[in-house]
Amino acid sequence: MPSATGRGRITSGTGDGVGPGTVADPVVAAAERWPRNGFRFDDGAGTVTALPFPELRDSTTTAAAGLAALGLARGDRVGLMLVDPEEFVVVFLAAVRLGVVPVPLYPPRSLAQFDAHLRQTAVIASAAGVRALVVTPRLRPLLRRLTADVRGLRQVVGSDDVRAGGGPRADPVAWPELRADDVAFLQFTSGSTGRPTGVPVTHRCLAANSGAILAGIGGGPGTTVGVSWLPLYHDMGLIGFVLTPLLQGLGVVLLPTMAFLRRPRCWLDAVHRYRATITFAPAFAYALATRRASEEDLAAWDLSSLEVAGCGAEPIPPDVLRRFTELFSARCGLSETAVLPAYGLAEATLAVTMKPLGTKLRTSPWQDAEVTSCGVPLPGVGLVVRDPAGRPLPDGEEGEICVRGPSVTPAAGGTRAAGVGGELATGDLGVVLDGELHVTGRIKDLLILAGRNVHPQQLEWVAGEVPGVRRGAVVAFSVPSAGGERAVVVVETVAADGSAIPGAVRERVRDELGVVVSEVTCVPRGTIPKTSSGKLRRAETRERWLGGSLAPERSGRTSTSVAVGRALVRGFAARLRPPRA
Repeated sequence: MPSATGRGRITSGTGDGVGPGTVADPVVAAAERWPRNGFRFDDGAGTVTALPFPELRDSTTTAAAGLAALGLARGDRVGLMLVDPEEFVVVFLAAVRLGVVPVPLYPPRSLAQFDAHLRQTAVIASAAGVRALVVTPRLRPLLRRLTADVRGLRQVVGSDDVRAGGGPRADPVAWPELRADDVAFLQFTSGSTGRPTGVPVTHRCLAANSGAILAGIGGGPGTTVGVSWLPLYHDMGLIGFVLTPLLQGLGVVLLPTMAFLRRPRCWLDAVHRYRATITFAPAFAYALATRRASEEDLAAWDLSSLEVAGCGAEPIPPDVLRRFTELFSARCGLSETAVLPAYGLAEATLAVTMKPLGTKLRTSPWQDAEVTSCGVPLPGVGLVVRDPAGRPLPDGEEGEICVRGPSVTPAAGGTRAAGVGGELATGDLGVVLDGELHVTGRIKDLLILAGRNVHPQQLEWVAGEVPGVRRGAVVAFSVPSAGGERAVVVVETVAADGSAIPGAVRERVRDELGVVVSEVTCVPRGTIPKTSSGKLRRAETRERWLGGSLAPERSGRTSTSVAVGRALVRGFAARLRPPRA
């Protein structure tokens, strides 16, 4: 069992996780060992497609031939912007089998912001050095211009062409000899901006982390059924619900992310229908499920099969998981121990800690607030909380979370300011209480008000409880003044008349946290900038607030039509220009 010492250090005594291997091997091995397991793709509207492991092996073989026909070889980088989960899984794994390094890229969230998305895609594609971009066919006309904007990018092709295998004259695939320390894929975090750097995830890291995850969630090939709507271009969706199931032989049902966003009930519908044993989501999804569940839903859903309802995010609001547990335990048979907070990050492949199975949600009082326990380290993971000088801190004192173990990616270990000998300094703040990690915030987001350290999440959670404020759409930050740093809170409102909201927010924050908020700014829905995975962009919100440029995203039929038309024209023009050398 994991244990804790009195110096803020948690260690795991169960070994170093699974041994080295490559993702390419299990694509073939899974077809032989677990022929009835694999992936099911449910579009959330009644259409289900099955892709058992034997068919996955054959489909990735054909798609690998399609990638090879593009001139891609071992070590080359290929960008993937694929909306449909099935096309993503097949093309991604085909690239990995071929030794080509896939670079998942997020699709445009809004055509009204397409130009900004295209610029960011060009930055990431350039940083990754992609030679080809494989996209959902309907996006291809919009993205062709990238060949002129990204040095070295020779072609933008549709996934349908790749999955067709490169035509009748394509050469048979020459499978490379892959090594455990080869890079399996390149992961750009959701907040990548400016000069982004991808996280190279090796086969060895994936093998270690997938084995540790399975140890954390329990189950196995004969018993585990996963359901997920998480984006596959981010680590939680990709590693948690594509690569770990493949490496461990599990069955998974994947829903399109947009299906969940359009109709959130499809998530728990699928848990009920497929008798899922595990699902994962950020905190906002649990809050949404609790708010949106109708009496009809509560009467129909049986969630008793669900053993793990995992939550990985920034500091997790205790009330969100508590309310979810109380409602669905009372009405739908959810186990009171199912909710499982976890902590992880891309630089450590994915998971670092999890709440022990079979235990109830645990929270602790800390600095006039309540914080959620994210449990104990997974097998093979070492964790210590350090002060700014790199010294280990005792239990109960907040510091930077530092991680080491076989899941830490090679480029991450020891590269951060507080890194010590291959240890990953995460940039996250946490405290060890009673042997369990409690994540408290990000170093870069910390507010210092009247000499007191205040986490923005504390202000955001309290402000989010004020009637008329959109929960999950609140940002707190500090700005300089003659008297020192002062607190500002920006809230998106849903009230027709929001004139009383600023005073209510100030009063509630003062009463519950003892913090004086100097200014509360109410903005329309859709104004606060977020990452592609839905996380708040606090620094960008602050910068735009200071510059007076906070405004909602453009939307509506006119702006969307203009954006589409402009992108199509530019895509056509790009075909007429020769690519840059």
